[in-house]
Amino acid sequence: MIFRIKKPFWGRRSKALKNASLFVCCLLLGSILFLSISCATPYLRGTTPEGQKVYLGRVPIEPTAAYQMFLNSSQSEAAKLDYLLQRIKTAQDLVYLHEGSQYNWLEAYRAGSWLLRHHYERAENARHFIQKEVWRYQAPGKPNAIKFPEGSIHLLYYVLLNELDLLEETLQVPSPAA
Repeated sequence: MIFRIKKPFWGRRSKALKNASLFVCCLLLGSILFLSISCATPYLRGTTPEGQKVYLGRVPIEPTAAYQMFLNSSQSEAAKLDYLLQRIKTAQDLVYLHEGSQYNWLEAYRAGSWLLRHHYERAENARHFIQKEVWRYQAPGKPNAIKFPEGSIHLLYYVLLNELDLLEETLQVPSPAA
């Protein structure tokens, strides 16, 4: 005599129940995937979708107070960081994002000034300082970013590098008065 071992009641499912549970699982996974894609904010890397660089303020920078202050300074690496702070000061329509919270230009300016006073090492390269303080110091999933008035959100690190590139390119161009 052959004995059949019965499956426990939770192991016995009808084909219809198996199909229904598979359908519900697929529906849930699909919903989660859709929500994660549609709700996720794409952070741009300092360029528009058309490939144009994004800056904190107006371009060209020659007539700006920040640039004039830089020209009258020592033009050191620390002066470049002061220039960036002045550009933040004039970009009053931007929203700064840090660890999931939003800050206005004044709060960003004060935070940047504090970082410069407390974390900047003498003769440290401006790009290295930005990488150390802006790129490396961010919460997982909550990058340091800037929200522009038209709604685009750019990673702060790349926008600051764009500003430094613009400053250095402008200094390379001979002035018409020379």
